[in-house]
Amino acid sequence: MKKVNIVLFGIGNIGSKFVNQLLALENELQLDRNIQVEIAMLVNTTTVFVKKEGKLNAWEARTQHSNAANKLPEVYRTIRKKRLKNVVAIDATGSSEFQEKYEELQKNSMVIVKANEIVFPLSFQFYDTLKYFIEETRAFLVYG
Repeated sequence: MKKVNIVLFGIGNIGSKFVNQLLALENELQLDRNIQVEIAMLVNTTTVFVKKEGKLNAWEARTQHSNAANKLPEVYRTIRKKRLKNVVAIDATGSSEFQEKYEELQKNSMVIVKANEIVFPLSFQFYDTLKYFIEETRAFLVYG
């Protein structure tokens, strides 16, 4: 069974709905697709919640007041420390500042899924650069 580790950025309405949909599909993903999905971290504007190893629904809160984009160093340290593989960053923030970090996320071996109705309000140059990076590194960006 392939394990996918989710890092959810933004746990407001969109993020909460995503978690509920994921929980509803958990058995189907395991039985039909042979995929185990685990939410490894939840990140919002005040806290990084890290799932505790071997404990069901147990989280460690790492608090610092800043935006989600400024929490990325903590996220990367945790990924390395826990040796997480197949990491998917779910962007439920609606933040253009966070979208500017997509290239950095992909350089840190994360697949990005944009799970928000606010799609790409940034400049054409930004997306042209991101598209070039994605093509060069064979990275992934999913939105919708």
